[in-house]
Amino acid sequence: MALRFTEFVQLEKDSKLTFERDLFELSKLLGRPAPEFMGAQVNINGNENLSWLIESSVRGNLKSLHSETMITTIIDVSWNAGLGQAMERLLARLCEVHKEELVNSRFQFYGRRDSMGNPLPTRQHHDFGQHLEDVEHLLHQTQDKLCHARMDCDLKDMQIADITGEVFDAQEELQIVQNQLQASQNKLKISKNSRRRLNKIRKRVQLSNDYLREQLGDLQEKMEQKESQVKEL
Repeated sequence: MALRFTEFVQLEKDSKLTFERDLFELSKLLGRPAPEFMGAQVNINGNENLSWLIESSVRGNLKSLHSETMITTIIDVSWNAGLGQAMERLLARLCEVHKEELVNSRFQFYGRRDSMGNPLPTRQHHDFGQHLEDVEHLLHQTQDKLCHARMDCDLKDMQIADITGEVFDAQEELQIVQNQLQASQNKLKISKNSRRRLNKIRKRVQLSNDYLREQLGDLQEKMEQKESQVKEL
């Protein structure tokens, strides 16, 4: 599926975005056009938490045949956070690729990164020593930890979604069982009511039978009296 870029930024001289002024000045010093950044939302974990894929690009110096377009790509949880990281990554890559051209500038002491984003040795500052290189390593570790933390959060979100789905299914099954139990109880009530009605009918029939037996006995007695009277006549 093709990426659909929805965010675009081109560096400006007086902007206040993180790393933007240094990156703009460095690009100008190297004779490169202002870098450009594009962002597209992507689903890298297969869940509903979308990430931002940010592509950074800076064209080469038109006056130099050996100056090629540089492109870097990062993924972050949000556009704003990722934009700052993308600018820092591109700044560090330019400092590494053009380190020989930056010997007499302040950028010679800036942090450097390889094509995979890993820190590289930096020229020692006469006052700060190895401090700037240590800061670059610390920044890389922090970015790496943040990336893993985001992945852990996405994984936990997926687990929570799975558990929520299981709970929902269990609740539906429980409701079905409760409905079945209620139906059984209703049938039992009906059965008890039917048994009571049958007992009442049985008693009424029994009483009727007793009454009829008594009536039959009286009739037989009367018939015997009539027969005796007939014989006497």
